[in-house]
Formats: sequence, structure tokens, C-alpha cells
Amino acid sequence: SRTFSHLSTQVAQLKRAMTALADAVVGELDEIRADHDAWRLKMERHERVIEEKVAAVDATRADKDAVRRLAREEARSALYELKAEIGNATECVADARAALAETERRNAETGAALARLKDVARASDVKLQDQVDAIKARLAVMMSGGFPSDGGFGSGPGGEGNGNGHGGNGVSNPGT
Repeated sequence: SRTFSHLSTQVAQLKRAMTALADAVVGELDEIRADHDAWRLKMERHERVIEEKVAAVDATRADKDAVRRLAREEARSALYELKAEIGNATECVADARAALAETERRNAETGAALARLKDVARASDVKLQDQVDAIKARLAVMMSGGFPSDGGFGSGPGGEGNGNGHGGNGVSNPGT
């Protein structure tokens, strides 16, 4: 019972630890997704800014070549920056996926170990229950005035006992 309680406590602690680890990884993944969404929104804002600048250039047509060159340089620079930021975000997502896969693998290993521990606990429980049932049966026989016939309590040299340490035939003979 003490071993089962100890194993049960360890399994519960391991399960809590794995749950906390999975929650932490999922939290990090959520943060990375939020960062990725923020970068996407930023990219859309930059695209709108670029489009607005190009529209203004087309509308005014003042100093067409110089303004277009400037807008293209800014757009290229913004695009390079966005590509670099997207690359970083993609790396973070890949790292998070790898961490999630590792967590899932460890979770599967923990599940298998937990199943093995449960099997051991069940087997121990069955053995313990068999022992308890045997003791109950012996007590029931003793309480009804009989004695165990399997050489149990008070067993003497004869293989069967009469309860006082002397061999006998299972019949109560006080004083023999």
C-alpha cells in the first residue's frame, strides 16, 4: 500500500510536471503566433503606406522620376526589413514546432510509463487483495470456532494446528 501510494504520488507529480511543460510550450507557441500576426499586420500597414505613396506620386506627377525612385527605394528597404522579420518569425515558429513535437514525444513516453506503472499497481493491488481475502477467510474460520486447515495460525509439527502450537487434526482439543 505504501509502495502504491508512493508510485501514485510520483505519477501524479510527473503528470503535473508534464502538463506544466506542455502548457508552457503552448504558451510560447501562442506568443510566437501572436508575434507572427503582429508582423503580418505590420507588413500590411507597410504595403498600404507604399501603395499610398505610389498613388500620391502618380497623382501629383511632380518630379516623376525622382519621386518614383525614392518610393521604390523605400519600398525595397521596407520589403527587405519585412522579409528579415518574417524569416525570424518563421524560425521562431519552426523552433516552437520542434519544441512541441518534443513535448508530444515526451508526453507519449510519459503516457506509456504511466500505463506500465498502472499495470504494476493493479498487479500489486490484486496480490494485496488476495492476501487480505486469505486473512479474512482465516479469521472467519477462527471466529466460527474452527481452525485453519492449511497449517496457518498455531501450526504445530502435525501440519495442522489446534491454535495452541501443538499439532492436531483441526478439531478443538484444549489441553493436548
